[in-house]
Amino acid sequence: MQEFSKDIIEVVWEKGRIIEGYDPAKFRQDACGAWITRDKYGDKNNNFGWVIDHICPRSLLERHNVPEEAVNDVVNLQPLHWANDMSKGESYPIFLSSRYAVEGDNITLVQSFIINDAVRTAVDKFFEPFFHTSAE
Repeated sequence: MQEFSKDIIEVVWEKGRIIEGYDPAKFRQDACGAWITRDKYGDKNNNFGWVIDHICPRSLLERHNVPEEAVNDVVNLQPLHWANDMSKGESYPIFLSSRYAVEGDNITLVQSFIINDAVRTAVDKFFEPFFHTSAE
């Protein structure tokens, strides 16, 4: 797992969905709807564990020689349940998830997801200069 600073971890945590009626400092949902808890960052043995996911996969960006600082820009990072991160793999913008919240717990449920329009537009716009070179 890639190392991120405490500041980046906090900024990415703040991108998680707030759950009405729950303390947003402790509980959030990832982009797939799975519950994650703040203190379980990096814990892949916990049903509420989460990791920092590269929305546009690192491997795709590296093939286009995108600099490391751009690959890891917060625009391209999101909190994701560790199991959803594993199922997402290198897929973008459509991917499979494996965890979903039901009645305050996460269950195994494989679903197809697409990165939401606002996030996808921001990510695509950010990386556009690296994918398109102008002919002069």
